[in-house]
Amino acid sequence: MKLKSILFEIANYNLYRFVSENQLTKILETNMLSREFSTPVNINNQEKHILSFTRNKNYKIIKQPIRLTFDRLKLNQKYKLVPYSHYGIKYQSIDLDESEEVIISTVPIIIKDVNKYITQICRRNESGKFEPI
Repeated sequence: MKLKSILFEIANYNLYRFVSENQLTKILETNMLSREFSTPVNINNQEKHILSFTRNKNYKIIKQPIRLTFDRLKLNQKYKLVPYSHYGIKYQSIDLDESEEVIISTVPIIIKDVNKYITQICRRNESGKFEPI
Protein backbone atom coordinates (compact mmCIF):
# COMPACT_ATOMS: atom_id res chain seq x y z
CA MET A 1 0.00 0.00 0.00
CA LYS A 2 2.79 2.41 0.80
CA LEU A 3 4.34 2.07 -2.69
CA LYS A 4 0.97 2.77 -4.31
CA SER A 5 0.60 5.90 -2.20
CA ILE A 6 4.09 7.11 -3.13
CA LEU A 7 3.47 6.52 -6.83
CA PHE A 8 0.18 8.42 -6.63
CA GLU A 9 1.89 11.40 -5.02
CA ILE A 10 4.62 11.41 -7.67
CA ALA A 11 2.04 11.46 -10.47
CA ASN A 12 -0.32 13.86 -8.69
CA TYR A 13 1.06 17.31 -9.46
CA ASN A 14 -0.21 20.31 -11.30
CA LEU A 15 0.79 21.55 -14.71
CA TYR A 16 0.89 25.21 -15.70
CA ARG A 17 0.38 27.19 -18.88
CA PHE A 18 1.18 30.90 -19.06
CA VAL A 19 -1.00 33.04 -21.35
CA SER A 20 -1.79 36.66 -22.20
CA GLU A 21 -4.97 38.48 -21.15
CA ASN A 22 -6.31 38.17 -24.72
CA GLN A 23 -5.54 34.45 -24.82
CA LEU A 24 -7.31 33.97 -21.48
CA THR A 25 -10.40 35.74 -22.82
CA LYS A 26 -10.43 33.48 -25.88
CA ILE A 27 -9.95 30.35 -23.76
CA LEU A 28 -12.82 31.30 -21.46
CA GLU A 29 -15.15 32.31 -24.31
CA THR A 30 -14.54 29.15 -26.37
CA ASN A 31 -13.87 26.74 -23.48
CA MET A 32 -10.90 25.30 -25.34
CA LEU A 33 -7.20 25.58 -25.97
CA SER A 34 -7.27 26.07 -29.72
CA ARG A 35 -4.73 25.10 -32.33
CA GLU A 36 -2.96 28.47 -31.90
CA PHE A 37 -1.43 27.03 -28.71
CA SER A 38 -0.16 23.98 -30.61
CA THR A 39 3.41 24.34 -31.93
CA PRO A 40 4.79 22.46 -34.96
CA VAL A 41 8.16 20.79 -34.28
CA ASN A 42 10.41 18.33 -36.07
CA ILE A 43 10.76 15.06 -34.15
CA ASN A 44 12.75 12.28 -35.83
CA ASN A 45 12.38 14.03 -39.21
CA GLN A 46 8.60 14.11 -38.91
CA GLU A 47 6.44 17.15 -38.34
CA LYS A 48 4.55 16.84 -35.09
CA HIS A 49 2.53 19.28 -33.05
CA ILE A 50 3.07 19.82 -29.36
CA LEU A 51 1.06 21.54 -26.69
CA SER A 52 3.34 22.30 -23.81
CA PHE A 53 2.85 22.70 -20.08
CA THR A 54 5.37 23.20 -17.29
CA ARG A 55 5.56 21.65 -13.83
CA ASN A 56 7.32 24.81 -12.65
CA LYS A 57 4.71 27.31 -11.44
CA ASN A 58 7.43 29.97 -11.07
CA TYR A 59 8.97 29.50 -14.51
CA LYS A 60 10.85 32.80 -14.90
CA ILE A 61 11.43 32.81 -18.66
CA ILE A 62 7.70 33.22 -19.34
CA LYS A 63 6.56 36.83 -18.89
CA GLN A 64 2.86 36.29 -19.58
CA PRO A 65 0.57 37.87 -16.96
CA ILE A 66 -1.80 34.90 -16.52
CA ARG A 67 -0.99 31.44 -15.12
CA LEU A 68 -3.45 28.62 -15.69
CA THR A 69 -3.20 25.63 -13.36
CA PHE A 70 -4.19 22.26 -14.83
CA ASP A 71 -5.07 19.04 -13.08
CA ARG A 72 -2.46 16.71 -14.55
CA LEU A 73 -4.31 13.51 -13.63
CA LYS A 74 -7.51 14.57 -15.41
CA LEU A 75 -5.60 15.87 -18.42
CA ASN A 76 -3.59 12.67 -18.66
CA GLN A 77 -6.77 10.56 -18.70
CA LYS A 78 -7.63 11.89 -22.16
CA TYR A 79 -4.28 13.15 -23.49
CA LYS A 80 -0.93 11.41 -23.21
CA LEU A 81 1.57 13.71 -21.50
CA VAL A 82 5.28 13.10 -22.00
CA PRO A 83 8.39 14.89 -20.65
CA TYR A 84 10.02 17.13 -23.24
CA SER A 85 12.90 19.60 -23.46
CA HIS A 86 13.62 22.11 -26.23
CA TYR A 87 17.00 23.15 -24.88
CA GLY A 88 18.40 20.63 -22.45
CA ILE A 89 20.06 21.97 -19.32
CA LYS A 90 21.45 25.28 -20.64
CA TYR A 91 20.38 27.60 -23.42
CA GLN A 92 22.31 30.75 -24.28
CA SER A 93 24.03 30.65 -20.85
CA ILE A 94 20.67 30.70 -19.05
CA ASP A 95 19.84 27.87 -16.69
CA LEU A 96 16.44 26.59 -17.69
CA ASP A 97 14.21 24.70 -15.35
CA GLU A 98 11.42 24.25 -17.84
CA SER A 99 10.22 20.91 -16.38
CA GLU A 100 8.12 20.62 -19.50
CA GLU A 101 5.46 18.07 -20.35
CA VAL A 102 3.76 18.01 -23.72
CA ILE A 103 0.99 16.42 -25.68
CA ILE A 104 2.35 15.28 -29.06
CA SER A 105 0.21 14.73 -32.14
CA THR A 106 0.47 14.51 -35.92
CA VAL A 107 -2.22 17.22 -36.21
CA PRO A 108 -2.69 20.54 -34.38
CA ILE A 109 -3.93 19.89 -30.87
CA ILE A 110 -7.22 21.25 -29.57
CA ILE A 111 -8.36 20.67 -26.01
CA LYS A 112 -12.13 21.04 -25.78
CA ASP A 113 -14.00 21.53 -22.50
CA VAL A 114 -10.80 22.94 -21.04
CA ASN A 115 -12.68 24.15 -17.94
CA LYS A 116 -12.73 20.48 -16.79
CA TYR A 117 -8.94 20.58 -16.52
CA ILE A 118 -8.25 24.10 -15.21
CA THR A 119 -8.19 24.22 -11.42
CA GLN A 120 -7.01 27.80 -10.92
CA ILE A 121 -6.42 31.04 -12.83
CA CYS A 122 -3.91 33.50 -11.42
CA ARG A 123 -2.79 36.99 -12.49
CA ARG A 124 0.71 38.37 -11.93
CA ASN A 125 0.63 41.34 -9.53
CA GLU A 126 2.93 44.38 -9.60
CA SER A 127 5.55 42.61 -7.47
CA GLY A 128 5.63 39.71 -9.93
CA LYS A 129 3.78 37.19 -7.75
CA PHE A 130 0.71 35.33 -8.97
CA GLU A 131 -2.60 35.77 -7.16
CA PRO A 132 -5.84 33.84 -7.83
CA ILE A 133 -8.41 35.72 -9.86
